[in-house]
Amino acid sequence: MKIWKRIILLIVAGLTCAYAHAQEHRIEAGIIFRQSQSVIDKDFANNTEQLAKITHLLDSMRHDERIEIRSIEFCGAASPEGSSTINKRLSNARLKALENFVRSHADEEIPEELIIRNDHYIPWATLAEQVAESDAWYKDEVLEIINTPVGETTDAAGNPIDGRIPLLREIEDGAAWREMFQLYFAEMRNAYMVMVTYVRHPNVTTRSIAPHEQYPFPPTDIVTEYPAPTKPYPRHLYIKTNGIGWLMAVTNVAVEVDFAKKWSFQLPIYYSAYNYFTSTIKFRTFTIQPEIRYWFSDNVNDKFFLGAHFGLSYYNFAIEGKYRIQDKDGETPALGGGLSVGYRMPISKNGRWKMEFSLGAGVYALKYDKFFNTDRTSDGELSHTINKTWFGLDHAAVSFSYMFNLNKKNR
Repeated sequence: MKIWKRIILLIVAGLTCAYAHAQEHRIEAGIIFRQSQSVIDKDFANNTEQLAKITHLLDSMRHDERIEIRSIEFCGAASPEGSSTINKRLSNARLKALENFVRSHADEEIPEELIIRNDHYIPWATLAEQVAESDAWYKDEVLEIINTPVGETTDAAGNPIDGRIPLLREIEDGAAWREMFQLYFAEMRNAYMVMVTYVRHPNVTTRSIAPHEQYPFPPTDIVTEYPAPTKPYPRHLYIKTNGIGWLMAVTNVAVEVDFAKKWSFQLPIYYSAYNYFTSTIKFRTFTIQPEIRYWFSDNVNDKFFLGAHFGLSYYNFAIEGKYRIQDKDGETPALGGGLSVGYRMPISKNGRWKMEFSLGAGVYALKYDKFFNTDRTSDGELSHTINKTWFGLDHAAVSFSYMFNLNKKNR
């Protein structure tokens, strides 16, 4: 029996050891800025302690090769007073100040694909939590306003501000606003970092370190554990539209989402039900063209891509000639698919607005009716029906898109 007990203990110890080496750690550190400032003041609030926390973490990673960064998020925020323009600029500048501090103290360059940036402007959710936990007599009214976004408005000087601000200022002639200013606003002028690290299995030679040096923070910072962690890829959602389609009076919209590193899925929809100023010229269609794309860039899904798409199109075309063509009985769409190539690039400073060029060709099975193209009538006389296989260009696009970050986590 003793030998079996020893074997069981050894197995349990081995599993526990292997599990410990796959622990994932979530470390948070934040600093506070003086009002209207975006320069880090080490002597303000508890910034010295928080900056030392970050430095200690980076030093621990420098001396232990097993610790690797899984992701790092930088967030910037501002308190509600001031215009939207100034506060947005402040929150972004505070985020950049903290990011520059971390980069300057890191031993190696932090890969761009591991970074998430969140300049969420005013942290209303944090303010709501603080008010809810207080015993303020006005908290129910304040919480109702905070939790009901109303869009932007303007102040007396014509500057854009969050629509909740004037409503909050009206409570008891500003008494609630003044109290929140004293109690909560200072902590809202912040930037913070959320870094997720993990410890790889000890398959590399590292120096021997003391137990208290092994992790930069106590086990309470551990939120999730994985047996074999992998680095995340940046995932984005794109809402886009094709400018060439609009030039042809065809309304269109497309959605694209990254579903794996270097892979994305796009679904464009085109619709037109109008003639071109006369009944004998028209380009009516309802078309969808879902596409799988492979991107050649190693970071975000930009620059060159190769795509494979499926196409379905109902159509009714006439170009002032003798005939008008329409899919058979209006119920026999063109079906097929093909390949496409393209290039996408950012056109704004924050990289969210993008411009994309793409060209595709495919093979389609067609069955359509040819009608005599008569003037001022909706339907001409049927001439004949055609079945054929068609090959050629099936789309051309100059698209404009806006990118949403699916990895972003709001505090």
